[in-house]
Amino acid sequence: MDPLASVIVPTLNGAAVIGRCLEQLLAQTHPRVEVIVVDDGSADATSAVVEPIARNAACTLVHQPTTRGIAAARNRGLQQARGEVIAFIDADGYADPNWLAEAIRTLAADTSLGAVAALVFFDEHKLILNGAGGTLNYRGYALDWGFDAPYEFAALPHEVLYPMGCGMVVRRTVMEAIAPLDEAVTNYYDDVELGIRVWASGARVVVCPTAWVDHGFGGSDPHGRHRLLLSERHRIRTALKYFPAAHLVPWLVREFRLLDYLRVRGRRAIPFAAWAWNLRHLSSAWAIRRRWAQAHRRFWPFLLPAWRLPARRAVPNRAFRPDPAAAGPRLRLDGTADAAQLNFGWYAAEHDSTNDFRPCAAVASAFVRLASPAEECVVIWRGSRAIEETVLLVRPLGDRTPVWQMALAPPPVAWEQRRLACQLPAGAYEVLLRSAPAWVDPDGRERGLDIAALQFAPRR
Repeated sequence: MDPLASVIVPTLNGAAVIGRCLEQLLAQTHPRVEVIVVDDGSADATSAVVEPIARNAACTLVHQPTTRGIAAARNRGLQQARGEVIAFIDADGYADPNWLAEAIRTLAADTSLGAVAALVFFDEHKLILNGAGGTLNYRGYALDWGFDAPYEFAALPHEVLYPMGCGMVVRRTVMEAIAPLDEAVTNYYDDVELGIRVWASGARVVVCPTAWVDHGFGGSDPHGRHRLLLSERHRIRTALKYFPAAHLVPWLVREFRLLDYLRVRGRRAIPFAAWAWNLRHLSSAWAIRRRWAQAHRRFWPFLLPAWRLPARRAVPNRAFRPDPAAAGPRLRLDGTADAAQLNFGWYAAEHDSTNDFRPCAAVASAFVRLASPAEECVVIWRGSRAIEETVLLVRPLGDRTPVWQMALAPPPVAWEQRRLACQLPAGAYEVLLRSAPAWVDPDGRERGLDIAALQFAPRR
């Protein structure tokens, strides 16, 4: 018989998003699902949205009279859960119909697994990853694997330190061994702690590349300075609870190098406030540390062996809002008229004495729509001496098979207009530019070409 899956949904002021979240949970292809919504002291209409759904479906609404944070809400949901599998999703997480079925199939195939990480995408740009599980570095800073990368070109890990909180699935026996979760962690690093404890219990955490969740960021997460303060508080607490004793001395040395914060107005007090909070809560951190004294023996190999996270060289792909229906046969990369046609891989528009243009990453994508057949592609571009080859590839929307491509080895290093013969029927297409090897410019950006214009037209 298929195992019963208990899906726990903590929510705080999630009235705008919880309805869609529950609709997609109740449409899962896994046949046995119970949903437990924990309302963490909402002041909006969350309960009014959930109550009619709970009356007519396998859904339970649990109220917490005051806001206690995500870990406390998950602990409360666990008290109600009857399933052999425990899943957690955010109120602004929208699960693919096969999310649970695929994650549970992965768990069932290997008894050494304790938890499964879903692939989490940005809901407003479903081709772009929010993350595929994550890790920490030696300072305790978290890194979500694949963050802001296009799915097709992301290097997905297999084993990870932790599953992202929006869509993690845990074997119940493992969940019972690691509970209760630390309720001092009200937001951020809650999923990190779960992953650490799963590894410490002797089980493993893997990514299931066929279990998908879209993350809408429509909930009540804190923003700005408060978000940064919570992240710093819980990062420090995570290190104090779980890092090996031999590592704490060099870690503390780096913790008290506060100059990075002192240079940024509005953030100067954050490390002091975060440490003051941790000193006030040191006794509870110490109690957890004693319980999990040997945790590092299992999870430490999955840390990023560096004191700094890698510099973010990615383009802000999640910010693009492509609209293929608004695309035309011409793409002018000027930072205004091009917005609806950009898919991923493009940096902000720039200008030199010759052209308006956008630099692109090693892989960049845009949309074009041809009202009539095209016989040539006209491109204005330049490259770098570091690039050995660039491939311009065109494929129909929704189809990964190219209908035309052209390799340039190497691309021009000065601005050039080039006419490339092609034969494309009318229709909607994705244009991909792939440059190899990628190079890093003085601003730390991973780069491909500079593109000023791209047009498909009949031959002149």
